[in-house]
Amino acid sequence: MYDIIFKNAHIVDGTGAPWYKGDLAVKDGRIAAIGKIAGGAARVVECNSHVLAPGFIDTHAHYESIINLVPGTEANLMQGVTTQVCGVCGLSPAPISDAVEDDVKQYVGFAAAGLKLDWPWRSFGEYFNKIDSLPLGVNFSAYVGHGTLRILAMGFVDKKPSDEELRRMKSLLREAMEAGALGMSTGLFYPPGVWGDVDELGELGKVLAEYGGVFACHMRNEADQIVASVEEVLEVGRRSGCKLQVHHHKVGGVKNWGLVNETLAMMEKARREEGLDVMLDQYPYTFSATTLRAILPPWAQVGGVQATIERLKDEDVRARIMDDIGTGLPNWENQYVQVPGAEAVLLFYTPYTPQFQGLNLAQAAKIHGKDPVSTALDIIMLNNGSDLAGYGSMSEEDVKTVMRSPLTMVGSDTIPGSATVKCHPRAFGTFARVLGKYVREEKVLTLEEAVRKMTSLPAARFGFAGKGVLHVGMDADLVLFNSETVRDVADFVDSARYPEGIDMVVVGGRIAVEGGKETGIRAGKLLRN
Repeated sequence: MYDIIFKNAHIVDGTGAPWYKGDLAVKDGRIAAIGKIAGGAARVVECNSHVLAPGFIDTHAHYESIINLVPGTEANLMQGVTTQVCGVCGLSPAPISDAVEDDVKQYVGFAAAGLKLDWPWRSFGEYFNKIDSLPLGVNFSAYVGHGTLRILAMGFVDKKPSDEELRRMKSLLREAMEAGALGMSTGLFYPPGVWGDVDELGELGKVLAEYGGVFACHMRNEADQIVASVEEVLEVGRRSGCKLQVHHHKVGGVKNWGLVNETLAMMEKARREEGLDVMLDQYPYTFSATTLRAILPPWAQVGGVQATIERLKDEDVRARIMDDIGTGLPNWENQYVQVPGAEAVLLFYTPYTPQFQGLNLAQAAKIHGKDPVSTALDIIMLNNGSDLAGYGSMSEEDVKTVMRSPLTMVGSDTIPGSATVKCHPRAFGTFARVLGKYVREEKVLTLEEAVRKMTSLPAARFGFAGKGVLHVGMDADLVLFNSETVRDVADFVDSARYPEGIDMVVVGGRIAVEGGKETGIRAGKLLRN
């Protein structure tokens, strides 16, 4: 007697092979049989030729700081995601100390979905042990953040680490890897990661190589200096021998559009000729999302959010900041000049200035009675770290080019939102958008290749045993969807909308979503490296 039999499915098994008709049986959390299945089951699901695929793996999500507050991570679950990778872009909530906890919490406030952060752990091991005790909606894995290690070892400062500070970072990294971290993420665009250099990163990469860990990089510059930034990531791999993962690969700024052809060729050549294990992830949108503080030059952010706010109150310093935003600085990715205008900066979440939420910066400036940059600085100053914004700097053709690369897997870059906290629609729509817009409508990918990029490719990349492929004996993490109707419906006006066409989601052999609604089942597990 099986637990579930899926009858008459179009099976897309995750390997990239063509779909085929068949049945699939689940028992005790695993796939028990595939083919023409006889015998009974506690539940028989008639698939009516809808697609049955492995559960999707989100390679890039930002639930790390709030996972203990929203363990269901419903926005991902409802898309068909059954496994997610968090702790991305350089800042993780562990390891942490009393001395720096408030500063780190304030910095990541834009990604807290309006929640009051609660971090009862100190070590990375304690963090993972806490997660292991939670009723998780989907399976969870995480990196430790380079920025967090740097803050603990040397503070929120612009300098090279001393020998002792570097030893401290390496020791903390080893502790995290021993506890099961997937690797180390960096945010070389953000303070304090922006102050780390290739010497520092290469030394940390050697620790990762000892454990088979991944060096996952939000690169230093995804605009004018993107080629140099990719080269920096490759150099870390040369020096250390660790695996390399380029986060959300893209290029911003009209004059830079098309450079992804060069960067993809660089990575493919590095794999082919140098044996560097480099891959990448991507979200399928032309707008990014991050803190509004991304328009500030790095020097203005030394010391953390509170120090930044104090600088913005000083008229002379504020004038210097505005000048740098207008003219730029060498090697700094100036987010504001990469967009075509203030209309392309969207204000998602500014809770202390709610009159601006949902507007673009040009609209907010008109209401505020100041120029757009002055308005942005006031919003930053008033919102105390809670300032989520979107930047429309990318090209649709580049999105398609990156998506086609054999190195690319899918990651939502979810910065969580809710019915009351606006966010980028990618948090609710990424996977359905790939299947609807880029597979069915625009035929950028075949259905089988898109599913592979969401399943077996990341499972193999991150060593998720039992995940990513529909074979007998594999974990019964499954998604059933209608390939003719699946689509994302979340947008920049109403971001908290679940996709259409997702019939059922199964996590660990238990039905977690059915008919567009959650069942209340929480069967996710912590996945340690």
